[in-house]
Amino acid sequence: MTQAGLTLLPEAQRMVDNFNVFQAFTHLVAEGTTGTLKIGFGISSYSLAPHYIAQFKQAFPNIHIVLNDMPS
Repeated sequence: MTQAGLTLLPEAQRMVDNFNVFQAFTHLVAEGTTGTLKIGFGISSYSLAPHYIAQFKQAFPNIHIVLNDMPS
């Protein structure tokens, strides 16, 4: 390998590694197993929400949940 090739090789390998990580991430997003879920809930579901959210987080730990209090 030339000196130029040896100099560029670490950066090229970093780019390939980053692409592989990105590609794996795109599959998770496409499957719906990573991302953000925004939920609006009101006082009537206040006692139910924690149970269902806990179940959901067990099944999908890579999804960030945002709760929004929605007045009735």
